[in-house]
Amino acid sequence: MNNNFEQKIFRKIRAIEIKTRKLVESNIGGKYTSAFRGLGIEFHKVREYQIGDDISAVDWNVTARTANRNLYVKEFIEERELQVFMVVDTSASMIYSSVKTSPEDIDKGQSAPLKVEIAAELAAVLALSAIRNNDKVGLVTFSGAVQEYIPPRKGKRHALHIVRDILAQTQAKGTTKLSTILENLYRIINTKAVIFIISDLLLGEDDNYQKPLTILSRKHDCVVMKITDPFEQQFPKIGLINMVDPETGMEKLIDTSSPVFRNKYKKIYEERENYHRKILSKAGVEILNISTADDYIPTLIGFFRNRAKKIRRY
Repeated sequence: MNNNFEQKIFRKIRAIEIKTRKLVESNIGGKYTSAFRGLGIEFHKVREYQIGDDISAVDWNVTARTANRNLYVKEFIEERELQVFMVVDTSASMIYSSVKTSPEDIDKGQSAPLKVEIAAELAAVLALSAIRNNDKVGLVTFSGAVQEYIPPRKGKRHALHIVRDILAQTQAKGTTKLSTILENLYRIINTKAVIFIISDLLLGEDDNYQKPLTILSRKHDCVVMKITDPFEQQFPKIGLINMVDPETGMEKLIDTSSPVFRNKYKKIYEERENYHRKILSKAGVEILNISTADDYIPTLIGFFRNRAKKIRRY
């Protein structure tokens, strides 16, 4: 790896560290704790209600089935710590953004973030929040296969090492194969964990990941963070262009102004979105849609708030 590349990666890591540290220290860190508090707690047994027990712990289903009219409560045991995994797509399609850089940013030497850079920022926010909560964080990067596996550990230096590896690993070739990755994850991650799958979900046509995702989500708490770009939803009218698939290398001359092309493009996009939505819904997996054109912070905060509400209701 040459010095110029290393210096470029170092500058990106430093910028991400400064941005995400401020976010975690200001408000996101606390919201993460609220959202995942209790996920390190496992059900132990049901027993009869005793004076002083929290009434919210009553198991009404068990109570209704008993004939002695006594109340029964759920008893839980707390695990020592929570394991959090960042599973990040580092395939070639992640090295993209159609968002234009403002003149002010150009003057500062800054460019619009690529999908992989947003993925690294998301991973940094989540990793620093998890470590602040005394959780362990691990990393899996993938394209057509697992690129790298880093076991879960604690510490800020470890979190920044994860960010570096995400940025450095985005050199992979070949079509993204999510189904294979999910099957490997089931074997790799033995202890119950929170798994954040960060990807653009631009997969091969034969990549049916429903079954492995459903199996994985039964054992772990899975969340998909889908990173998209405006051009993927509606392609601009820019006439004839030579389009290249970054993962397969296939080239094709396209008339982007053609109504036939634009209708077909829209149909394919909608079919793909419905396909993913259906699979994730059946697997009981939450999805966050993150756009390269928008600030991801409100989406992330909204996600944490909703999770915290669900935990309080439980």
